[in-house]
Amino acid sequence: MQVLTQEERTTRDFAVTVFIVQQGRVALLYDELAGTLAAPSGHIRLEELPAQAAARVALAQTGMPVELILPFAPVWASPFLARPEGLLLEAITLSHEHISLVYFARPATGFRLRLSEELPFLRWFDAAALEGIGLQPEIAGWASEAISRDLRQDRP
Repeated sequence: MQVLTQEERTTRDFAVTVFIVQQGRVALLYDELAGTLAAPSGHIRLEELPAQAAARVALAQTGMPVELILPFAPVWASPFLARPEGLLLEAITLSHEHISLVYFARPATGFRLRLSEELPFLRWFDAAALEGIGLQPEIAGWASEAISRDLRQDRP
């Protein structure tokens, strides 16, 4: 068995990724440094539960207070731990990864959505527009699922 030095080991942090949906569209942020579109995401702080981190990250990166859209939880599940939709493993560098808990959210009730001019790096995309913008497959998949879930919940 080969022993790896600290520098050779892959390190991992826990993070959240939040797909914010409204009226059949998902909000994505343009990252100038990476030249890509992605959902708001960030680290989970030691003092936070994942759902708290999701709300904080969404607000910090988009200016939008959000309400999480939570999947069905069994009766016996802890009410303090909001279940994520799923997990993402994202390579940040060659030796560092984020294990990201994926949440879906909507702008908080009564919040006025901001115009694109107010947040120049935030754009809203419907399902058709997602296909032509070159998203990473996992991000495109989660964004499409968030839109689909939003549209199903909007039906009477």
